[in-house]
Amino acid sequence: MENKTPFIIIGDGAEARDALDITLALDVLVYGFFSLEETEGLKEINDVSVITQLGSEDANALLAEEEVQLTVAVSDLSDRKMVADILEQYNRKPANLVHPQTIISDHARLGYGNIIHPGAIIKANADIGNYCHVHSGTIIEADAEIGEFVNIGSGARIGKNVQIAHAAHIGMGAILFPGIKVGLGAIVAPGAVVFKDVAAGKSVAGNPAAVSK
Repeated sequence: MENKTPFIIIGDGAEARDALDITLALDVLVYGFFSLEETEGLKEINDVSVITQLGSEDANALLAEEEVQLTVAVSDLSDRKMVADILEQYNRKPANLVHPQTIISDHARLGYGNIIHPGAIIKANADIGNYCHVHSGTIIEADAEIGEFVNIGSGARIGKNVQIAHAAHIGMGAILFPGIKVGLGAIVAPGAVVFKDVAAGKSVAGNPAAVSK
């Protein structure tokens, strides 16, 4: 079904281009992009206009317009948090952008501002916070808890009852066994197989995963 409400994508990098592909799959109306910084000469991204820079008077006017939907397609975590802070000033909660080729249980919970890429599977009673990016082919098993600003790379497998704290990063193809806890800001390297908890701020890699030197 076509959505006639204008949709603005905040971001100008690869994640923003991926978000545009999702909006096209959803058949929603894309008004254009907000860039994060001055991008001289950047007028379009994949034939869609870059309207203005976030923080400009034009951007602020559009943020105050409740009829405009927003999505935050920003890979860098600090930039994503900065955008979230700006949107909070306008009492704006960005929409979830969920590709139609996903499977999400009716009993799963999504916060706001999430981007869910094609082929992701989110099972019953999984809880996803706000401003998370879940990439293609990820499987999140039942009762998993994902905090805010979490990145989960393509093909990752998140086991039952796994808890992932805010701002953690789970690399492509990583496997987290059931019941694992991943602490605040921790990093799980691509392909890591995690059998034990990962402490806050630590990076783990390998099979079995161990703290990186």
